[in-house]
Amino acid sequence: MRVLEKITNNGLSKGLKNFMIQNKILGTVAGVTVAFSFGTMIRSLVGDIVLPSIYLLLSKFGINTFTPLPDVNLETFLKEFISWLSVLVVTFMLIDFIFKKYILK
Repeated sequence: MRVLEKITNNGLSKGLKNFMIQNKILGTVAGVTVAFSFGTMIRSLVGDIVLPSIYLLLSKFGINTFTPLPDVNLETFLKEFISWLSVLVVTFMLIDFIFKKYILK
């Protein structure tokens, strides 16, 4: 029990805190998480809204690119957008909690 208290009160906890602050680990983790989620949202925007709209526009000019034309799928895009927004909020709340509880102590 004393060894565990010694590690958490002195060495390991302080070293980990300094490492995370100096190397900006939490910011990097948050950025990678949000960027990964943002990539899926952009992929859905392009695949479900932009490209079908372009195909529809091209078919109006008589350019038959693909048959049949894909449908604009707003549902899938909104699902991905809400998913991205929830990842953003949860990541912010988690980073804020970690800073308040462990870093800014």
